[in-house]
Amino acid sequence: MKKIQLLMVVVCLAFLTTACSKSTKDSLQGSWKVSKLSLAGASQDPEVFGPFIYELKDDGSYNYEEGAKKESGKWSVTEDQKQIAFEPASGEKYTKDLKSVSQDSVVLSFKSFTMDVNHTLVPNK
Repeated sequence: MKKIQLLMVVVCLAFLTTACSKSTKDSLQGSWKVSKLSLAGASQDPEVFGPFIYELKDDGSYNYEEGAKKESGKWSVTEDQKQIAFEPASGEKYTKDLKSVSQDSVVLSFKSFTMDVNHTLVPNK
């Protein structure tokens, strides 16, 4: 009987932990700025290229600024939770790898032309 009670407690705790944790999409919603930029493995000052701002809205729309370049469209998280997909209002759909996601930072990895790029994002306050 004690084994069954212990099993029930473990199962309930597992459900509570899962139910209380934010989904990846929920964690990504908000305004983020690039605090660290890596191009082909070399660290760069993101301010040299202009501010990089990702605004990911809860309705699935986004705005992205990279200096003077502005982009908007729809965003989503892939089913396996490993990528974020962007579908610009004008242009082709593309993805960026989600290397890590927390409430304090997000690390995105992708290729730009043939160069490996990493964006470390922090909340834009």
